Order: sequence, then structure tokens, then C-alpha cells
Amino acid sequence: MRKIYLLGMGLMLTTSNSFAQYCVSGGSTGTYFIENFSTSNGSTNITNNGSGNGTAGYNDFTAMAVTSFESGSVDFSFDHSSGTAGFNIWVDWDNSLTFEPTEKMYGSAGYVGSTTGTINVPAGVSLGDHRMRITSHWLSTDPAPCGTATQQETEDYTFTIVAAPTCAAPSLLTSANSTLTSTELSWTENGSATSWFVEYGQTGFTPGINAGTTVTAGTNVSYLLSGLTANNLYDVYVRSFCTVGDTSSFVGPISVGTFDLASSTFMSVDEDCLTAGFTDISGTGVGYDIGDDGEQNVTMTFPFIFQGTLVTDLRLGNNGGILIGATTGNVGTGGNMDFATDGVYPWFDDMDSETGDVFYEEIGVAPNRIAIVQWDNLNNYSNGATTVTFQVQIHETTNEIYFVYDDVEFGTGDDFGANADIGLAGPLQDFNVSNNDAAYLMANSCVRFYYPTCPEVSNIISTYSAVDSLEIGWTSNGTETDWIIEYGEEGFTQGSGTFVNTTTNPDTLGGLLDNTSYDFYVYANCGAGDTSAVNGPGTFVTDVACAAVTGLAFEYTSNDTASITWTPAGLELAWNIEWGPSGFTPGTGTLTNVSNFPDTTFGLPAGGVYDFYVQNDCGSGVNNPWAGPITYVSPILNDSTCDAIVVPVDGSTAVYANIGATTQVGSTVAGFNTIWFEFVAPASGHVEIMTCGNDFDNMLEVYEATDCSDFGTFTLVDGATGNPFGSCAGTFDPAGMNLCGLTPGNTYYLTIGSETDGVTGTFPLTLTELPAVEAGTAVPTDICEDNAALDLFTLISGNETTTGQWYLTEAMAGNELPPLVSVVGLPAGLYEFEYVQVEICGTDTATTSITVVELPNVGVGSTIDAGCNYNSVSLADGLSGTIDFGGTWYDESSNTLTSSLVTYDGEPAGSYDYYYVVDNGVCAADTATVTVDVIDCASIGENTMGLNVYPNPVQDVLTINLSNVSASATVQLFDLQGSFVSAPIAINSTSVNVNMADYADGVYILKVTSNGATEEVRVVKQ
Repeated sequence: MRKIYLLGMGLMLTTSNSFAQYCVSGGSTGTYFIENFSTSNGSTNITNNGSGNGTAGYNDFTAMAVTSFESGSVDFSFDHSSGTAGFNIWVDWDNSLTFEPTEKMYGSAGYVGSTTGTINVPAGVSLGDHRMRITSHWLSTDPAPCGTATQQETEDYTFTIVAAPTCAAPSLLTSANSTLTSTELSWTENGSATSWFVEYGQTGFTPGINAGTTVTAGTNVSYLLSGLTANNLYDVYVRSFCTVGDTSSFVGPISVGTFDLASSTFMSVDEDCLTAGFTDISGTGVGYDIGDDGEQNVTMTFPFIFQGTLVTDLRLGNNGGILIGATTGNVGTGGNMDFATDGVYPWFDDMDSETGDVFYEEIGVAPNRIAIVQWDNLNNYSNGATTVTFQVQIHETTNEIYFVYDDVEFGTGDDFGANADIGLAGPLQDFNVSNNDAAYLMANSCVRFYYPTCPEVSNIISTYSAVDSLEIGWTSNGTETDWIIEYGEEGFTQGSGTFVNTTTNPDTLGGLLDNTSYDFYVYANCGAGDTSAVNGPGTFVTDVACAAVTGLAFEYTSNDTASITWTPAGLELAWNIEWGPSGFTPGTGTLTNVSNFPDTTFGLPAGGVYDFYVQNDCGSGVNNPWAGPITYVSPILNDSTCDAIVVPVDGSTAVYANIGATTQVGSTVAGFNTIWFEFVAPASGHVEIMTCGNDFDNMLEVYEATDCSDFGTFTLVDGATGNPFGSCAGTFDPAGMNLCGLTPGNTYYLTIGSETDGVTGTFPLTLTELPAVEAGTAVPTDICEDNAALDLFTLISGNETTTGQWYLTEAMAGNELPPLVSVVGLPAGLYEFEYVQVEICGTDTATTSITVVELPNVGVGSTIDAGCNYNSVSLADGLSGTIDFGGTWYDESSNTLTSSLVTYDGEPAGSYDYYYVVDNGVCAADTATVTVDVIDCASIGENTMGLNVYPNPVQDVLTINLSNVSASATVQLFDLQGSFVSAPIAINSTSVNVNMADYADGVYILKVTSNGATEEVRVVKQ
């Protein structure tokens, strides 16, 4: 009875809560869990990727089942969410509701992040469903099937046993040696079949329903599957053929790609942008609401090549990165790409999830699809509402990867990626595009990673050097056998160097200078005009032809004499000695060639600091190195005003010393250990004196004197123990001053010494002319109102500088102007300007002006119909609009007309152009054209009726001769408006006279009518 009761309870529990029969298993926290679990080689299989952590560390996936049979086997794959963990699998084969030790089908026996294995079905297992439990434990290498623990997760599935097939399915289906059109398949036969079927099709097709292509694989457990389409991805299945009507279940799929992976291994990077630019998918893509520091797996519907590997798996990270080809692991929060997990990192930083989202979408159609991952309005940890937006685009056709930036400003110090790393980490190459550098995204909005048709070389090295040659080598990343080398001295501009084509790697380049640094750039030349991007520079130095001496030192010094010695570098017999003021550059000093050493230099000016260099003269080499400098301070022998050192006022610097100097007897100088200099005041009368860089506290005074030997004639001009120069400072207080108002051409005496008796040292001395204070004199100027801009400095002359300030009207705040001012739109009139020059030695002002002149107006020309070529016309009648009177009229031959009235006296009929020109002497002259049309009035209608009219023009009597008219003919005069001005006159003979003396001057129409016909003649009355 108890047994039945318990069975009934079991049935009741199975109906209401199927997992309640088994022990509780799970975890108390959810940081580490099972991310992916799948099976293969079963009749049906489990695929459960990205499952996440279950409630209390448990997930009931018993609705998912893998199917096999007694003594069969299935394979599995497991991925942990992050880090490593112990992992075990149990199957309750006897359905005892207990996972017994003998029912543990897999044990990791250690910590694993990912693992694969096989579950072997034991003999004698009953048909039907069996509970399969998998458990991961971050803190244990051997998790238990029951109980809860920190960082543990458990998932339950169903393992279904069916009757063993009469035709056993094959296993271990693999592919190898894939090309653009074929792949080699192999598998293991688990029964007695001697024939097999292979079915293949597009990714995701269902086998056995004529959705794919089926081929008979023959009698071997391998098959060359050919006829495939290049750059495509296929699912491939195989099944055994035992007898007619008895075939096994399908095994597979395996994924086979027909891609040219070898040509897509070497990547390059640039800042090219797509024409389409940023494509916003925030309103159309899938948002994953990834948590802080979290990840989300995505499987692309098309594969792409990532440095020689075909990839469809992406793991999107909240922290601005994507792991490529991975389904587990963490993106991280930034760092160098050399140490990052394989992936792309457009904004590798510690982002937050307080705002925005991460979206994914594929746009376009095959084979031109684009996978887009967009980080939309994400904030940096933790900046609240201040966000950035950017995306990654992966292109199916080209396998290019673009980073496209839309908004790169948080409004904080992290703007423009200032706290982010940008780059790509790959299995073959890493690219650190930008590391915590705000300047990069200020200058660029895109990053492109691509596979060049001609990969650039890398790792330029020098394998051998000589005095006149270098052997250069590099790493080729393609199949090219030809290269282009460009080289020049270090720092040369690319394109201006020496080019060499070579088929040798490494290659020796001769004809170089010794002891010279050269830059080398190398291009791969792949043929047909296809050259790679440049790699370089590699910078290398040729050997020294003549080595430097060593042991340079003073053997003896005394007052104005210095004897130096050295150790020769070889067997050379001559040397070059060069000396000059401290800090001089070799080649600008005093040079002596000697054949013996030690060598002595005499006559060094007292109180100076001098550098000495020595160079071997081997008779070869052009860049023989100098040894040195060694420095000698020549002591002061006689501190006398009449022996003062002459110093130029030209901005040059020389170093002096007051070591050994004393104060001259009778001197009233307020200093000690003084030495004297003299200079001539420059044309401006203003001098700047500086001793910046001194190594003791010094003073200076300037005097004017009429007798260098008599201090009674010395007049103090000024003195200083400090200086007014903001950039002149140091441990010791350098003396300096600005002297204004000196007499140009006069000689002045300068003394420099110590503020404290007995304290001596060295000091640089620089005398520089200060600019004169002269703003210039006015040059008033007339300008046209259409001038675009005016350089105000054209309004003055004699100004010393152009660094002063211009003002409109007067020098006061608010009236400041730049030197180049726009005068467009200024109304005609007089405008005043002031130029104020402020210098150290004073201020000067120049007042000047411009007169803005209005553009000339000539109006708009037209055409005048003047009528007869015996007439007067006023050309002014042909102008309209605004007109400046006082202009000049010209005819077509540029002859000047005396007035606008033009008289025609029988000129040929036609059109005559006249030009009205107004020139105000400032603006460009303007011109209007008036055209006058005239006709020939003297010959109209005179021949039809034998009509002859004269004189025409007429003053009094007009004679009309007619030879071909009837006796009934009449003559009548009309004006140009068609009104008659005379009664008809009958013609009784071949000639008639008409007295027009009383008619007004003008043009008339003479009509002659005969036999119903009419002839007209224009008559001009003058």
C-alpha cells in the first residue's frame, strides 16, 4: 500500500511540478554562471546560448531535449560566463530521481572556461525521457548535483532515449582544405553502411525536405564536395544508406565556408569615412539593455573574415567594445590593444548603463549587408545624463570594419575619447589607433580597418652598415616580389627623396654620406599599378669614416692663452681646432688646422668665455664628428674704461666673466669686480640690455663720457640690479634694463660687476635695439565704396612698426579695429582713423582719413529710332534711371563728342552705337551704350513712277519730276503721324513745284498717287 501511495504522490508531483522530484541545486549569487550549452550528433539536439543566470542560480530547461539511443553517444559544448569553473554532467538513467555517482557522465576535474566532450549512453537504458543536470561552480572543481553554493548555477535538460536505428548514423563529420568552390568531407561510419548521402545548403536549411542539394558520396568515408559558390557559407549534413528504405538520421550540420581566407589576413587602418556616414539604428535595431560591465551575444546572419578567420559570433560589451568570434568573456574597461581580447574597440572605457542602450541591426541585402552595433547615448561611469553615441559597421562584401562617431562630447574631461582607447585586437595584428588622446577624435570622425590588395610591409630594419652604405630589410606581408624604397637624410619630406626599385630583400643602398642619419620608407609593389601604403620611416646611421678624438682637455691656460690636448682616434696626422664664444655652433667659430698636439691658442680677449672643439682630419668623410666642447674663461687683466670691450647692438649674445676683475681706481660705480664695455647708440636711440643666464648676482650701470680716462666726465645714465623682463629669471637675479632716449651715434660705457665684493662668475650679454616710437604721418586716401577691404597701413607712412592698434575716429575703448577693415556698404563720406603705437620707450599717434567715393551712375542705355538719315538726335534721350551728369560721350571709333546732340546728314542707313562714360577718378569708370537707328530718306520710292524729288533736304521750293504718271495723278504732303499738311495737288505736267518755305523743319511724307498706285518719298525740311 505504501509503495502505491508513494507512486501516486510521484505521479501527482510530476503533473503539478516536474522538477520538484529532484533535489534542489543552485547558487546564492549570480556573477558566474553557465553562458552557453549545446549538443551535437544526437537525433535531436540542444542549442541554448546566452541563457544567463537563473533564479537563485537554477534554470529549468527540461523542455529542451537531446535524443539518442542505447549505446549511442552525443557530443556537448559548454561555455562559462567569465573566468573558469568546475563543470559536471549527470543523467538519471534509471529515473530514480537521484543523480548517482555512476550517472555522472562528465567531470571537468579542474577549472575550465569552455570545454567539449561526449556523453556515452549506457547499455540497457530504458526508452523514454531522462533528466540531465549540468552544474558549474566557480569555487569548486567538482560540483555536487544537489545543494546550493556561492557562484554556482545548475541547469536541467531532458535526455530522450529512442529505439536504436536499424541503420546507425555516422559521426565525426568534418571538413578540411576548403577552396573557393570545394571542400573535403570525412566522417566515421558506426554501422555496416557502405554508401552515404551528403546534403548541403544555405545556413539554417532543414535537411530531408528537398531544401538542400543531395549528392551520393560513394563508397568511401570521405568525399570531395565541389561545385560550391565562392564566398558563401554552407550547412552540410551526412547520413548512412544501409538498404533501400533504410537510411540513418542526419548528422550535422557542420559549417563550410568557401572564402579566400588567405588573402584577408593582413589588415591596414586609415581614417576614411563612408559616403553614407553614421546610420542611426536606435529606432529600428534590437536594443539589449546591457547592464553595467555586461555583455550580449549576437549571431550574425552572414559571416565575415576577421584576420583569416571566418566569424559569425559577436559578443557586444557595454564598455564600448565587441569580442569577435567569442560567446564568453568580458570586454573589460580599456587598455592597450596588445593585451586586449580579440575584438574591436571604438570607445574602450568604463561606460555605464544609466542612460541609452546598445543596439544591433543588419541592413541591406546579400551580398551587400552591413551589421551595425550602435552605442546610443551612453554615459561614462558615472557622468549621468552626459552621453556619447557611436557605432561599428561590419561590411559583408569587403569585410571592412568602420568605427563611425556621431556624438563624442560628454561635456566633461572625457570628451573626444580623452579617457578611452580606440583600436582593434586581432589574432594576427593589433592596432592602437588612439590611447586616451582627445586630439584624435577632434580631428577624425571615422576609423576604417580593411584588407589591402597590396599589403604594406612592416618591421624595417638595418642589417648592415658601412661608411657609405646601409643594408635595409623588412617583413613582407603579401606575396609581392618587388618593392620601392624612398630614402633621404633624416627628416626629409616624403616624395622629395631618392627612389629605388628592388627585387631584393634585404637590399644595400650605396653612395651615402658617412656618419649621417637617413630615413627609409618602403612600399610593396604588387604590379599593375597596385602599390601598398608606405611603411616607415626606419631611421639608421652610416658608420663614421673618421672617428672622434677622445680625452679632450686643457693642458695649460694663462690669461689670454689656452693649450689643449687630446688622444687621437687612429693614425690621423691632422686635426681641426675651432673656438668661439660659449654656446657657438661648430662651423661658425675660428678654425685652425694643425698637425701637432698639444696646440696653443693665443690672444683670447680678456673677460670672455670660450668653447673649444677638436675634429680629426682623416682625409676622408664629410661628417667627421667634433669632440667637445671644453670651456675656458679668459681672466680680466686690466679693468680700465679705456680698454672697454666693444659690444654690438644687434641682438647677438656673448658670454663674459668678471673673474679676476677689480674696481678701477677713482670709479664711483655702485658695484664690485666690474668690467667695462662700450656700445654705440642705434638710430632709434633705444637699447635693451640683458644678462639672463648669469651665475652670480650682478649689477650694471650705463654712462656717457667725454674722456674715457677721466671719471669726472662720466655722467650716469641709468643702473640696475634687477630686470624688467618676465622671462629673465633664475637662481641668481640677472641685471637688465631698457634705455630710452639715447643720442643715436654716441658712444656709451656699460659696466657690469658683482653686487657683493669678491663674488664673480660668468654672464651672457645681449644688447638689442628697441623700436623707435613713430606712428607715422597721414596719407589720406580716396577709396571707392565697393572696395572689399582696406589695409589701414596704406593711410600712413614712416611708421616704425605695424604692431600698434587702429581705432575708428579716436583712440578709445570700443573703437578698436583690425588692420584690414571691410568698407563694403560704407556710405560715401569722410572717415577718420587713429593709429597708436605703444612701445617700451613711449607712445605715438597718427591721425589719418579716407574719403569713400560713391560709385558712378550712367543710367541704362537704350535704342533710339531716329528716322531719316537727315535728322538730329539727343543721345541723352536714350538714357534712363539714375545718371551722373558731366560724363563724356564717345562714338564707335572712341572719338569724343562735344555734346549729346548728334546730327545725321545723309549717313548710310543702319545702327550707330554711342557710349556715355562717367569716371570719378577713384572708382572704376562706368559705361552705358545708346544705339541710334536711321534709315535712308533720300531714295524712298523715287524710281517706281519715274519720280525724282529735289532738293532733299529742302529749304523752300521742292521740285517734283514725274515721267511715268497719268494725267490724273496727285501729290500730297503728310507729317510722320499720318496727318496731311497740304491739300492734294493735281499734276498737269511732268513737273510740279511745292513751296515748303513756311513749313516747320522736320520730316514729311510726300505721297504720289497715279492709276490707283501710291509712291511715298520722305522729305526733310530744314
